[in-house]
Amino acid sequence: MDVPGDWSSVAGWATQDGETFAAGDLRELLRNILVTGPDLQPHYAEFEGMRVTILEQAELPENGEVFQTLLEDSIGRYVEVFGSAPVDRYLVVFSDDPGTDGGAFANSFGQRMSAPARMGEKLMWGRILAHEALHTWLGHAIYSTNGWELQWFSEGGTDYLTGKTLYRSGQIDAQEMLFIIEGQVRRFFLGRIASDDIDLSEAGQEKQQNRQLVYGGGALFHLMLDAELTARPGAGSYEALLRDLYENSDTGWSLHTMLSFLDQRSEGLASEIYAFLNTPFDHQAVLNRLNGYGLSVATFGPDEILVRYEANGCSGSREAACMPAYFMD
Repeated sequence: MDVPGDWSSVAGWATQDGETFAAGDLRELLRNILVTGPDLQPHYAEFEGMRVTILEQAELPENGEVFQTLLEDSIGRYVEVFGSAPVDRYLVVFSDDPGTDGGAFANSFGQRMSAPARMGEKLMWGRILAHEALHTWLGHAIYSTNGWELQWFSEGGTDYLTGKTLYRSGQIDAQEMLFIIEGQVRRFFLGRIASDDIDLSEAGQEKQQNRQLVYGGGALFHLMLDAELTARPGAGSYEALLRDLYENSDTGWSLHTMLSFLDQRSEGLASEIYAFLNTPFDHQAVLNRLNGYGLSVATFGPDEILVRYEANGCSGSREAACMPAYFMD
């Protein structure tokens, strides 16, 4: 590009001088963020073998230390789960925008928020940050061959594992974790009503139209798989399964190959849970199943959801001591 002499560029691609970049392949070239303009002042950090470039248009709280700590905690725990980082360079861009959202790419993610970021809203922007960072593994390293068939698995799974990771790293507390679970149940119920009996995989073809079902159904799939595996082989079995999936992701996955792989390592649980979430919607059956996982789930219509913890002999508690083991271990 021809740019004014006082402009610079920042990208997730390899560079020697900050002006010449080299993308590793076509996917890395087409699916990444490039920022060019005046007065760009990126700073750098090393997280678990990843050189991370951070560019802030939005004013971050406490000079960005909260964001950097959250990013470091999240990436560090994702490396623990999956065993390694799939990329050695990473770009994170925060921009000032009233439309709060994020988007993840091959070696980068961008996050929009109103500046300055307010600490009282950390549960919201912190989840977006941790969610988009996790897509480096779940969505890009582990990806669908056709781009849509496994949207439910990557988006819903990222939502579920993000909440669990934030809790285990101390970034959110047990009550905030309840808020996340309630949102995931609500999304699935509303999504099932809005999208009728469409299959979770088919919902990914029109992701935005079926957003509630994609995210809510995928999150409940991962929650149920985690709960079932923790009750059978034991704590950490869900994470071990994700690592196994990641280490065998040299090529993309179809719905069939993904479920077959998961079934081989879960005694058929993956296909059973997937089929359960795709049967004609039975509100009470979903509640009964969730209630069997140490969660007390009550509803008033599809939009009012109340979740409490019922593990460890508790009865309807918001306290961490009553959380099911699969959230903590």
